Amino acid sequence: MKKILLDLRSFDSKAKIHAYLKDKLDLPSYYGANFDALYDCLTDISEDTCLGVFEPEEDASSGTGVPAAWFSLLNRVLCDSEEANPHLAVIFSRYEDNR
Repeated sequence: MKKILLDLRSFDSKAKIHAYLKDKLDLPSYYGANFDALYDCLTDISEDTCLGVFEPEEDASSGTGVPAAWFSLLNRVLCDSEEANPHLAVIFSRYEDNR
């Protein structure tokens, strides 16, 4: 099984997140950097793949420059893709910095 860790905690723009996803998920050059394109690419995965997703804490997401609602939509796309593709598993975690 292919395992990919996505750390989404420190981005200041949606475009940078899409570029990061394209790189980490090895998405094709024609990836459109939007949720529809992400869904299409994730549902095309044919190798068993597990995505581990570290998200910003809800109250911290506003400080990232990316609205919390956008992360909710991203989560929905990941969950919908997992439901549609038997080769894809998605695990979410919130990183807690206890400094």
